[in-house]
Amino acid sequence: MPEDIAAALPHVRRLIQAMHIPWLICEGYEADDIIGTLVRRAERDGFKSHMVTPDKDFGQLVTPNVWWVKPGRLVDSTEVLGPEEIQKKWGIERPEQVPDILGLWGDASDNIPGVPGIGEKTASKLIAQYGTLEVLLEHTAELKGRLREKLEQHRDQALLSKRLATINCSVPIEVDLNSLKLRPPDEVALKQLLGEFEFKSIGRRLFGDEFQTGANPGSASVPTAASPVPGARVSDRGGVEEWGQASGSSGPVAYKCLADVEHRYEVVVDRAGRQRLLEVLRGASRVGIAVRTNGADARVCGWLGVGFSTAPGLGWYLPLPSDAGAAADGP
Repeated sequence: MPEDIAAALPHVRRLIQAMHIPWLICEGYEADDIIGTLVRRAERDGFKSHMVTPDKDFGQLVTPNVWWVKPGRLVDSTEVLGPEEIQKKWGIERPEQVPDILGLWGDASDNIPGVPGIGEKTASKLIAQYGTLEVLLEHTAELKGRLREKLEQHRDQALLSKRLATINCSVPIEVDLNSLKLRPPDEVALKQLLGEFEFKSIGRRLFGDEFQTGANPGSASVPTAASPVPGARVSDRGGVEEWGQASGSSGPVAYKCLADVEHRYEVVVDRAGRQRLLEVLRGASRVGIAVRTNGADARVCGWLGVGFSTAPGLGWYLPLPSDAGAAADGP
């Protein structure tokens, strides 16, 4: 997972929680498997389900009671596919044959390799003719030229790709379907979060033109270096920004500047200061690092200095000499 996405997930969950949308996690299983398990369970209980996703492998889950809603780039290009649409789309008899097609065709977005050189049309044609990937691989002698060579050469990769594309509908996750009922959002918490992330247009769409974000004097307690507050971050203005206001507030998010926050920042300029900094960093359970450069292009810019922080409101800045040789006397 890209580092930026991993760092954003806790904030995504905060938004989901404020919107009262339940999220389901089962260690060791993909979201596809959880969705497959839910729609099969819901179908047995008499529900009709719509799965909203661009992933092609969800076509295998489609039944008369389960539809695949495939979003398009434009609003009017969204597709809603039932069994007939799946059969027509790939020329197959049953939606359950979708993993067989993906075993040949692959799916780069899901890291499913498929068989090199075989595209959607050829994969659909072969599965329509032979029914399953396994039967096709037993009859490669009936094929000619490069197609036969590709299938025989990449036989194991094709079977692996089919397994990767097959959604597990037996995830051991206990879910009370009643707990998934639609609920109105927590408006106070949601407004705070939309303000924090400056989602102005979404806020106005949900709460009207009166929704606003912006600086406002805050009343929350000020974090200290000795007792950092979870959910605080260093501001671009040098202080600490509060992530949301106290419960019950309905105004804009409060932002603090350096003058409002207890802090201790130090510029490290000599050997003794560098030694003290090293001792602090060695004893810290976690350290935040920021690099200051003389340009925006990481490939060619030079370093001007490095900042370190072990808690909100507590930091050190270490300027780097323009002459690399001048740093030789450092600890």
